[in-house]
Amino acid sequence: MSRYKPGRLRPDIWLVVVASFLVVPFLTSCGAVTTGHVSGFVLLRSGIDPIAQPPERETKVTATPTEGDGHQTWSAKAGSDGSFALDIPPGTYELTAVTATQSGEWDQATPEEATVTAGGLTQVTLYVNYP
Repeated sequence: MSRYKPGRLRPDIWLVVVASFLVVPFLTSCGAVTTGHVSGFVLLRSGIDPIAQPPERETKVTATPTEGDGHQTWSAKAGSDGSFALDIPPGTYELTAVTATQSGEWDQATPEEATVTAGGLTQVTLYVNYP
C-alpha cells in the first residue's frame, strides 16, 4: 500500500515540477543575446583640409551610459584606420574619443549619443575638429 494519499502530488513529482520552473527559463536565456555592437570611426578634420583623416596617434573611444549612475564605462582603442568596436549592454550612451597630440596632450572628439539594442549594430563616426 502506498504512503501517499490519492489526489496529492508525490514529493518526487513536486521536485520535477519545481526544477522545471527553475531550469527552463535558464536554458531559454542561454541563447539570448545580451549585448549590442557599436562600431565606427574616429576621424580628424579641419577647416584647411575638410577631408577627414584617421588619427596618426593613439586614440581611445569611451561609451558612458546617459542613464543610471554612469560609473560603468566601456572603452576601446581605435585602429590605425580610426576604426573601433565595442560590445556593450543595451541602452543609450554618450560616445567620446580622445586622440594623442604631438605635444603629448589629448584632443577630444565631439561627443555623439548612440542607442544600443540587444543583438543590434549601431554605427557612429566621431570627429576631432581643428580650426
